[in-house]
Amino acid sequence: MKIMTTRFGEIEIEENKIITVSKGLVGFPQRTKYIILDHPNKKSIPFKWFQSADEPSLALVIIDPLLFKPDYKINYKLPEITSLGSSNPKDFLALVIVSILKDPQEITANLLSPIIININTKIAKQIILYESKYDIRHSFVIKKEVPQKTLSL
Repeated sequence: MKIMTTRFGEIEIEENKIITVSKGLVGFPQRTKYIILDHPNKKSIPFKWFQSADEPSLALVIIDPLLFKPDYKINYKLPEITSLGSSNPKDFLALVIVSILKDPQEITANLLSPIIININTKIAKQIILYESKYDIRHSFVIKKEVPQKTLSL
């Protein structure tokens, strides 16, 4: 199937890759169909795009929170999550929405409202972790190992 996007033009996607966010995301309740896209130039970049299949201009930057906060935990027995068809943490992928401010070094992630995807059914829900220690604007930096340069004489 083909979808039109503002950032990437027309793209071909497999229908079985579409993620259905049953009640939409916070602020976008009418937009329920999404696809996860890699960075167009570098697939190794940890940031992905959560591109709406319903609205060409709606694409959010997302990331796996475990890449910068390895102790990030969600209670997978919450009713909001079990309504996605499982209570087994292995069936889910948690992603968080990223905000990049004017200074590209200022990156924050919404750890308070992750998007939980049942990887088997492709049904998702954005949940709010009430009574949580997490913040809506968690600052972070992705640490990347830089290979040692070898001097040649």
